[in-house]
Formats: sequence, C-alpha cells, structure tokens
Amino acid sequence: ACSRGKRERGPIGAYAARVFDNLPGRRTMEESQPQRAALEARLEALRAERSLERLDASSAVLDYEIGALLEHGLAQPAEALQHYLLAQQESPAFRPAFDAVTRILEERRAFDRLARLHAEEVSAAMSRGGRASARLALGSVEAARGAWDRATEAFRAALETMGSRSGRQG
Repeated sequence: ACSRGKRERGPIGAYAARVFDNLPGRRTMEESQPQRAALEARLEALRAERSLERLDASSAVLDYEIGALLEHGLAQPAEALQHYLLAQQESPAFRPAFDAVTRILEERRAFDRLARLHAEEVSAAMSRGGRASARLALGSVEAARGAWDRATEAFRAALETMGSRSGRQG
C-alpha cells in the first residue's frame, strides 16, 4: 500500500544492509537446527549488550538488529515489531527502524496504526519534501483502507506542500 523508493545509504543504512546480508537464507532441515541455535545465541548476546546501553542511537541500532534477527532469522515478526518500535523511539531519525515498522504494519494491514504513524511523520518532518513524502504515504494508507476523502485530502496537501515556494509548513 505504501511502498517507499530506494533511499540513499548513509552509515546507518550501510549497517542495516550488513545486518540483512548476514541473515540466513533458506536452509535444509539438517542445517536449520544448528542455524537456529546460532541465531538464538546471537540474539542472547545482542540482548546482553543492549542491557548495558543507554537509550540513544546506539541502543536503537541494537534494537533494530535484534528485530531483524527475530523477523528474518527466527520468523517472529510480532516480537520484531516491538524492537523496531523501541529503536524508533530511541532514535526517531533512524530511518531503517521506521521503514521496518511500516513494512510490518503494511503486511498486517494495520491501517489505523499506519495512519497515525504517517501523521506523526508529517508533524515531525523538517523539510517540505519530508512533509510531502509523509503526506503521500498517509494518502496511500487512507486509500488502501477505502477512506477516499482523507486520501484525496492528504494527496492535495502533499501537492500544495511541494508547490509552495516559501519554507513555511504546509
């Protein structure tokens, strides 16, 4: 419903890519038990490291990595979502966490939560482009749930935001 285009990778995006690159692919039954044990051991190590961290950007990265292991390695998306949400709270600018949260909510078709998340994103955006992008995402969510008037309103607001020449919030 609300897919996003490719984003430029900074250091955090490169880190997130390494996390995903190190997750297991499809395994045979013989390989799956040792692989699962290794993932669970890595998960415990990350949780131990996480317990020592302050609530900041570094803890957000750890919560994100825990979420990625849970979601992609151990097939536990509900638990993963909790860690992605923690990462997002700890560092709102950490975009991989926001994207993971929206992806899981889209898969669950949790449109009310998605709409609130994108409305918060509109309010927190620091640029016209960021506000317009968040409004487009909000409009897509509203359209997916059949709220056509709200979808149209969000799309119009996005166009007005991008069409304005001043730096004022639209």
